[in-house]
Amino acid sequence: MTGRGIVLIVDDERIERRLLGAIVERLGYQVRFAEDGESALATLDQDPEVDVVLLDLMLPGIDGFEVLERIKKTPGLELVPVIVVSGIDSMEGIIRSIEQGATDFLAKPVNPVLLRARLTSSIAMKRYHDQQRRHLAEVSAFSGRLQAVIEGGPVGIALIGPEGRLIETNFAFNRMFGAEADEIVGLSIAEVLDPSSREEGLALLEDAFRTHDRHVGCELALRRRDGSLLWGSVSVAVVRDPGKGTNFAVVMIEDVTERRLYAEALRRANQKLNVLNTITRHDISNQLTSAIGNLSLAQDLNTDPALVPALDQLDRALAVIRQQLGFTRDYQEIGVNSPVWQPLAWTVRHAIEPLDPPGLVVDVADVEVFADPMLERVFYTLVENTLRHGGGVTACRFSTYQAGEGLAIVYSDDGVGIPIEEKERVFERGVGKNTGFGLFLAREILSFTGLEIVENGVPGEGVRFEIRVPPGSFRPC
Repeated sequence: MTGRGIVLIVDDERIERRLLGAIVERLGYQVRFAEDGESALATLDQDPEVDVVLLDLMLPGIDGFEVLERIKKTPGLELVPVIVVSGIDSMEGIIRSIEQGATDFLAKPVNPVLLRARLTSSIAMKRYHDQQRRHLAEVSAFSGRLQAVIEGGPVGIALIGPEGRLIETNFAFNRMFGAEADEIVGLSIAEVLDPSSREEGLALLEDAFRTHDRHVGCELALRRRDGSLLWGSVSVAVVRDPGKGTNFAVVMIEDVTERRLYAEALRRANQKLNVLNTITRHDISNQLTSAIGNLSLAQDLNTDPALVPALDQLDRALAVIRQQLGFTRDYQEIGVNSPVWQPLAWTVRHAIEPLDPPGLVVDVADVEVFADPMLERVFYTLVENTLRHGGGVTACRFSTYQAGEGLAIVYSDDGVGIPIEEKERVFERGVGKNTGFGLFLAREILSFTGLEIVENGVPGEGVRFEIRVPPGSFRPC
């Protein structure tokens, strides 16, 4: 659109057109000409940039009144300002043209000052209407895309009023519950929730309306219209309806029924395996206890020095078997229970409380860490290793620092440290001065939720274990 403004002058008198055109051009506007109604309409059809029409009423063929009427009835032209410029100064003609949609009326000969004022206001009005039309088109296009996303997506969406009734639902929501919209809209949310989740679901909605906090990923049991169970990951956000001035909740539900069934099946399978492992380990342990007892008796009764090395070797082998049985018991517990959010400072202190290490300092961030419930075992192992192998340790410390977008949990002491060549090997199974399983299990426990552990202390100055927590696995308490 040009910044100067385009004016179409429609007049059958050539001299009148030229005189009026000269005035308009001196006022700073571009000019188009038409000598009759048909050519005026054709020009408007071909040039959508025309901002104002100066229209004479007395035209050959179709007169100015009909031209005005057709402009106002043509989509896309109805908002173009039309100023009637005519020698007809009868009140009847003025009223008729205004009633048909004319913006204004100027009598010939035209006063240039008055014409400037009329053109300025008319073009400003036209530009405003054009801007509004573009905005409406953009809003309409955006609304269409948004509607396509809402209706075409797999996530069920429902609008719920403050009284707890469904106001509107999308196609995915209706399909999820096996019903048409008119069967669901108007229902209370309590009628949609399964009794086992009803109290939790209603409390969630009430809290959202009260605090306006967003709630994400709460898993609730719901009932389809046929009575079958549906598990949904529910998110709730409360927004304000600008039209009515009231709040309503936007509830999004992702069907996680199949995942829950798989998880339950996996839990049952793990439970059976754990029972089998426990029984097997118990039976082996009983036989092992009997073997150790008989070996001890044999060692006491033995009078042949040549058998002593063999009996001692057998004793060591049975001791290793006992350690390995203990390892299988600890290892099978990793991942059995779902990861949970754990307050870091409390978890550290609770884990190492039985050990009472010297010079302990716990200076960690006020955060929760998402990890296996056996996270306490990791902190216990680190401090226990200090007490077993650190040599004259007088101080040990837990601390944290921001590592990029992640978090680093650091444990250090002032003991003898770990030789450079052993820094990575200490995490291998069977390596170590005791059972060799402690730090191996610690790494396995952490890796279950994506946490990593390294040792980067200086030999002779103490150990420095660093647990790296990725973004998303920690949050403020």
